[in-house]
Amino acid sequence: MHIRKSEAYRSCIIPSIIIVITLLSHSVLSQTIGGTVLGDSKDVRLQATVPMTGLHVINNQLLNGAGQVLFLHGVNRSQTEYECIAGADNTPRTQSVVDAIKSWNANVVRVPLNEDCWLGINTTSTNASYMGTVYQQKIVDWVNLLTSSSNNLAVILDLHFNAPGTTPSTRQSAMPDADHASAFWSSVASTFKGNSSVIFDLFNEPYPYFDAENQWSNGSSSTAWQCWLNGGSSCSDPNITFTTVGMQSLVNTVRGAGANNVLMIGGLQYSNDLSQWLTHQPTDTRHNIVASWHIYVVNSCVNPTCWDSQVTPVTAQVPLIAGEYGDSPNSGSTCNTTFLNNLWSFLESKKGGYAAWAFTVWGGDCGNKFNWSLISDETGTPTYYGSLYFNHLQGLPSTY
Repeated sequence: MHIRKSEAYRSCIIPSIIIVITLLSHSVLSQTIGGTVLGDSKDVRLQATVPMTGLHVINNQLLNGAGQVLFLHGVNRSQTEYECIAGADNTPRTQSVVDAIKSWNANVVRVPLNEDCWLGINTTSTNASYMGTVYQQKIVDWVNLLTSSSNNLAVILDLHFNAPGTTPSTRQSAMPDADHASAFWSSVASTFKGNSSVIFDLFNEPYPYFDAENQWSNGSSSTAWQCWLNGGSSCSDPNITFTTVGMQSLVNTVRGAGANNVLMIGGLQYSNDLSQWLTHQPTDTRHNIVASWHIYVVNSCVNPTCWDSQVTPVTAQVPLIAGEYGDSPNSGSTCNTTFLNNLWSFLESKKGGYAAWAFTVWGGDCGNKFNWSLISDETGTPTYYGSLYFNHLQGLPSTY
């Protein structure tokens, strides 16, 4: 989410005859190279009718194992990034919650993770029982439930909260830390490399040389992009007091763990700036990279003119997923519907995916500073903010 998340720890089946007809009608477009299914330009966007397995990238499209082009639309399910570090686990991760998510016509759930909690480091007497293997098993169980054949949801796992050394990871840092981020992704990749419904979002919101709160900025310069890509000595940002690791190194770490999963990589300025993303795109031996984009009304690139300039060129080369989006903290009780409608229209015109922040019960709504709750209870009852998205998802064409 576009803010330094910190102090308050907030922050189907298709009848077989249809399958046969579909495969025959597209047989000319479908082929297999090295185990990867190519082709089938059919754009399938309805969660209940298409398997969310075998996810892979071909050019600027995200496809499943049947070669169908996917359009991901779903939600963030928050609190796995901060409850553990606070010594708590109060957020249900049950079939009833999954049913609520599916009732919104969602086909993807983004699950934010905490570096310390996963690795079981920097523990205290308060949180030790929630960390390490306990936390890992809870995430594994949650992912397995979401991606089960009966639920058929894709999952995005992102490194959300991190910190160097012995500093507890109670917030997001400007960049991945060299102390723990590589170990985190090596472990996460090894754990989920057998699940082709899982996408790895390498780092939530990089912001080297930029701070929206304190107004110091060189956050879209080539220097910042070099820091983003390479980390280490490429990062001379005086406000980053630890050794960083760049996106290229994290890509190498995941692939080195034997994981071929699709990777999401966000740009600068809290993943809102994609201006030099293509120029600095990391090299991936699997060619399985998606651009991640975060968009809130408080960001810099918030209008269709900027989107056409910065984002459209990216969508012509790689798939795009808006891993987070949300309203303005100053929008009042009615939400900024013009912004939301423009955003949905833009993303759908580019076949870009999106996941709203957040399917979590915080009591927030439009104008509630950064605690936008899509739901008012765990059965999925929409807030006003949530109702706008719920109605939008319900109104998607059946080919979506």
